[in-house]
Amino acid sequence: MGGVVGGRGAGKAAEGIIAKAVKDLFRVAEKDAGKAAARDAERAAEAARAAAARVGAELAAVNQFVRGAAGAPGEARPLAERLHVDQGYELALAAVLGPRLTAAVVSDLAAGERLLDAAGRDGASALIDTGAASPGAHAAGPPGAEPLASRVRPEPEVAGLATRLLAEVCRPRRTLGVDGSARYVELARATTADPAVGFVHHDVTRLPLPEAPVDVVYARLLLAHLPDPTGLVERWRSQLRPDGVAVLDEVESIEAPPGVLRDYEDLVVALVAAEGGPMYAGPLLAPLGGEGVEVLVDAAVAARMYGMNLTTWRDRALALGLASPDHLDEVAAGLERLVDGPRGRQAVRWVLRQLVVPA
Repeated sequence: MGGVVGGRGAGKAAEGIIAKAVKDLFRVAEKDAGKAAARDAERAAEAARAAAARVGAELAAVNQFVRGAAGAPGEARPLAERLHVDQGYELALAAVLGPRLTAAVVSDLAAGERLLDAAGRDGASALIDTGAASPGAHAAGPPGAEPLASRVRPEPEVAGLATRLLAEVCRPRRTLGVDGSARYVELARATTADPAVGFVHHDVTRLPLPEAPVDVVYARLLLAHLPDPTGLVERWRSQLRPDGVAVLDEVESIEAPPGVLRDYEDLVVALVAAEGGPMYAGPLLAPLGGEGVEVLVDAAVAARMYGMNLTTWRDRALALGLASPDHLDEVAAGLERLVDGPRGRQAVRWVLRQLVVPA
């Protein structure tokens, strides 16, 4: 399978399977049994979608394991905290990586030894990111199989390690990451030795897309930052093979509790609008189908992510006059307090529109 993965971020496995199944059902029904069979196929597809939605809700809870896996003592962070997995794929990732998710990521053997010594009788585990590729990890998988690696976005510092771990099990044939930042593309290339995974600096609003036509165009939380999301999706569809799909995941709405989390959201919405994008792109994509999936994110987890984001866009907000330095400092300090505070007291409610759009 060939594909293009948009930066900044997921459709569900179940919905992707259903999309193809629906197409096949209608093709057979229209050819062999006419409209009556097509109606039966549609009812079966609706039942499958309902079942997939229930499964998706159950899988969302598993995200707490992937995000919150503990086990790295001291200052080292476990691998789980440095991977961002699409909703619905948490169980698959946990099954593939298992106890590796709780292991601390270190740069060399000496650092690993220090970490294990510090753990004492409590025990610990460590992964050494050597930057080397895994022998035999690049063979193609079964025909039509989707690489799990395309559903996981590691932090840049561990991108190479995460890719190698996933490649050892999933064996993807080809995945191409596209990003508008030349610096991030260079970093991704430098930390990824897998020849089956490539990266290219390209504006995703410009056609043709690199290596088109492709089987899958995947974008998560990307269209919110671009003008005319629906028009762009239509253009991406022209880059697909006849049986290809665009898998999209965008924000429908965000409900944050009063205080610093809501202040942060207000700032982000204003910043994205000032740069020409619709923060809540989900409603704009509703005519193309899909469904809204609710995700509850612990306030401490959201605050950690928001704090990293604020560091990235702080200067842009100042340049646009959207906030004063003192106000941004206040928001950053409030987020930091939430990160260090107890978990489970409050949550941010995200609703994400997830859809699969055929060619």
